[in-house]
Amino acid sequence: MFANKFYCVSGAASGIGRATALELASEKASGLSLCDLNADGLKDTADECRRMGLKTVLTAQFDIRNQSDVESWIEEAYATFGRLDGAANVAGIPGSYGAIATIVQEDWDRTLSINLNGVLHSLPADTDFHTGQLMQQANLEFWG
Repeated sequence: MFANKFYCVSGAASGIGRATALELASEKASGLSLCDLNADGLKDTADECRRMGLKTVLTAQFDIRNQSDVESWIEEAYATFGRLDGAANVAGIPGSYGAIATIVQEDWDRTLSINLNGVLHSLPADTDFHTGQLMQQANLEFWG
């Protein structure tokens, strides 16, 4: 199902993004383009994909809140692979925990910006370049 196909995965340094990248590698995808803000985790995921036999693994370290970086990442993957068969845009962070009255506005805004806007930023480029499936995960945890 995933063999001989090319995918982009955001949030690939940990959690669902890492698990998705490793699953695609184990299912013999032809190439992956991975992104995350966490450079060390991103490198670890890419290295593990290569150990699993995946030869073509691109990485890009940037903040998913920056739309131009997201678009450049997807465009580079398309230029390298010649096509994109799917994407898993699952970058996200956990929000602050505690009583709702104690949540700091800056934490609230950061969480929403990454977990919701990060997905939104990928949609224009995804729809321009992808010929297959898109998985978008907007994540909002309850604080309180």
